[in-house]
Amino acid sequence: MARHELSLLAYELLEIARSNTSCDIQHNGCPCNTCFHTWACEEIGDFYGHLFWLLILGIRGDNDEKSIRHALKSHLNEEE
Repeated sequence: MARHELSLLAYELLEIARSNTSCDIQHNGCPCNTCFHTWACEEIGDFYGHLFWLLILGIRGDNDEKSIRHALKSHLNEEE
């Protein structure tokens, strides 16, 4: 999916992040890493906050699916 062709669900997830962080400095109006993690980790904890971040990176177009899978596996292995 091209960065400019966001699905409704992707747009809504970004809107949740934008509205709760008051940050839209990155492309596609995404929040930056610092603002996102400050909010998400406080709201849903470090584990789920980082999972949500990986999703945001995918929506932003920063990482392809293979990179996201690798990061997810690494994150899940850290929790064991």
